Amino acid sequence: MSDKNINLTRVTKTIISSLIAEILPSKQLTFTKFQVKPFSSEKLGYMGIHELLTIETCVNNEIQSFTFFVKSLVPSHNDFEELTFLEESNFFKNVMPRLLKGHLDLQTWAAKCYLSNSNVIVLENLKSQGFDIVKDVLLIGQLRSAVTSLARFHSSSILLENKVKKPLNELYPGFFEEKLLKNIGNNWKWLSAGIEVVEVVARKLGLEPKHATAAYTLMLERIKPANNQRNVLCHSDLWCNNLMFKDNQDGTSSCRFVDFQMVAYNCYVMDLVQLIHLNTNEGVRKKIEEELVELYHSVLTKNLRKGSLENGEIIKLKEIFEDLKERRIFGLVIAAQYFPIVLLNKKLTAEFTKDSSKLKKYMYRSRKNFVLRCMRLDQNYRKRIEESVRELIEYIEESGKAHQHQLCNTKLKKSTIFNITCLVRDNN
Repeated sequence: MSDKNINLTRVTKTIISSLIAEILPSKQLTFTKFQVKPFSSEKLGYMGIHELLTIETCVNNEIQSFTFFVKSLVPSHNDFEELTFLEESNFFKNVMPRLLKGHLDLQTWAAKCYLSNSNVIVLENLKSQGFDIVKDVLLIGQLRSAVTSLARFHSSSILLENKVKKPLNELYPGFFEEKLLKNIGNNWKWLSAGIEVVEVVARKLGLEPKHATAAYTLMLERIKPANNQRNVLCHSDLWCNNLMFKDNQDGTSSCRFVDFQMVAYNCYVMDLVQLIHLNTNEGVRKKIEEELVELYHSVLTKNLRKGSLENGEIIKLKEIFEDLKERRIFGLVIAAQYFPIVLLNKKLTAEFTKDSSKLKKYMYRSRKNFVLRCMRLDQNYRKRIEESVRELIEYIEESGKAHQHQLCNTKLKKSTIFNITCLVRDNN
């Protein structure tokens, strides 16, 4: 085995031996070497090291090469990064095999995991199979394949829970809690920096900036898990970098989810509304959202029936539309919160992340000036940010009008009842 890069990575000779034993069981190996290098020249995410592992073996005088995607913690990680990595490691090691075992659809929804521990996660290299990340908004065919994979993932969760007769957050206590959207500590600092961006952009658009705080407060209220809702394991981080697509010969596309750091046990529709709002613009959403919801319901129903669930146990289409409407605010807020960070072009992303002290400031104190400068430099970026803020503020304004209308109707009904009562008394 080659020792190249052995000191720069978490990949060890023991890990290499384990991988070889799994991919080539009972084979007589005469020669083996491996190489580890950065998986991409671009920043793939904001937590973790991503590497490409290549292993070459010689079996019966034939050279065979295998590649893997390797993920590990950065050496200078903080408590939150360690927590999310350990949860993802646990998910791949203990939960994913049980989910896939009960998955009755031949098409899976995630990369195969070869090894997972507290130091490293080794997955199949989806890029070598033709999968790739799509930047910006997804095409309609890609949206369909992403929603299909989401329904498969959720059906696996429902079938496992039905099999063990216990909620999955009780089966794995201490895991699958909300990690990001909380009004405490650094979580709230991260959200507050996002609120500041929404306020300043709203002001530039001539909209009411104070609606930003109202929107975030409403979102935090609406995302709370409840016993009377349909809870599943949610991916909870379905932006474009965590979706990989491959074009098929029949004109369709296949989708795999990656990066399960944020998995949470929550209402199924949280993933659906996030997927739609983070990967479409307003025009596409108005055109295809209803179709996507119907597709999600169709695939989910098909898989759950294969798993012998009764019709009464399967989520109704009407229920999905109602839940989507109830939690629309989550999709709107998460878009306004994510977009200023995840839509940065390659050059601006490098600037955003190159200085660790500035990155910490942008994430947890203030990023409005940086975002405003990026909006001046990148027209497409500016359009997406402005659209997300406008949608969010207008939603709050319309919600306020609807609430006032409801109050007026309630007062009117009470007044009408009072007048009718008086009229009856007078007539008697």
